[in-house]
Amino acid sequence: MPANNGSLQTADVLTCPLDRFISHFRDGRPVAQDSDPGAEPVELTASDPSWASRFESERTLLAKALGVAVEIHHIGSTAVPGLKAKPIVDIMVAVDTLDPKEPIVDRLSGAGYTHVSHEDDARRLFFRKGRTVLLSMNPP
Repeated sequence: MPANNGSLQTADVLTCPLDRFISHFRDGRPVAQDSDPGAEPVELTASDPSWASRFESERTLLAKALGVAVEIHHIGSTAVPGLKAKPIVDIMVAVDTLDPKEPIVDRLSGAGYTHVSHEDDARRLFFRKGRTVLLSMNPP
């Protein structure tokens, strides 16, 4: 799989119903849903050039923490320059296997990530780093 150089092709953009991501409107602006129902709503904001550098910092940290050859990609709306987005840098890490998952969880905990357990843990893992980074780990 080629590395993400920050450019997108038409085929890279997936469409889905907007109401999956917009929970409500506040002052006429859309507010994005959050996967944590107890969390404060996340508002869509103007594009921020710092999202790309934040991703690069996290990529370096993740590569060091995982210590294995993995693919690390900036995905989601913050990866598209000029697009309004929820200010959460979405990262996808492709790994050969998630088994055993405990060492992965331990390494990423040491890097400041919190494992978000869910029913699909056997096939992919999710992690959060505060309210600004969401990480998904997937085998091919």
